[in-house]
Amino acid sequence: AFLSGLDPYVRQGGGFLMVGGEESLGLGDYKGSSLEKVLPVSLMPPQKPERSTAMVLVIDTSGSMRRDNKLLYAKEGVRAVARNLKDTDMLGIIGFDREPFVVIPLEPLGKIRGDIEYRLDRLTASGGTFLLPALEEARRQLTRQSAARKQVVILTDGETGGSGSEYLDLV
Repeated sequence: AFLSGLDPYVRQGGGFLMVGGEESLGLGDYKGSSLEKVLPVSLMPPQKPERSTAMVLVIDTSGSMRRDNKLLYAKEGVRAVARNLKDTDMLGIIGFDREPFVVIPLEPLGKIRGDIEYRLDRLTASGGTFLLPALEEARRQLTRQSAARKQVVILTDGETGGSGSEYLDLV
């Protein structure tokens, strides 16, 4: 009853003072209420900006990935990630053996979703292993992006090549 009588009261010259911070009035569920009609502001709950994601998947295609269907499982991991990201999220795929190579450049997933299966099917396991240059390429691609979350996921059997200190410096 109090809120419904507030608008006519204020319109007839009655005084009304309401105090609230930027995170209080919208949260009080007053949107569309008679209280909102009286106030000279719109009561909106705080809007949280959507956090964008940029992810680079680094996939091992060295000869050791032939054993026990490791490359097949790594490809399934890529597919699972792609299914769970939004079209507005960015995804890139870098393959590596002794050298890195870009399978799919870092782009919004909606733009590249149709290419993923074709590009994954072309990957075969052969050659030696050196992960570090692939991680450096992933870092180069991510530093160009303004995404709120930047992630690198490595799909490998754990044979990396190079020294541990080189990886620590990069991380």
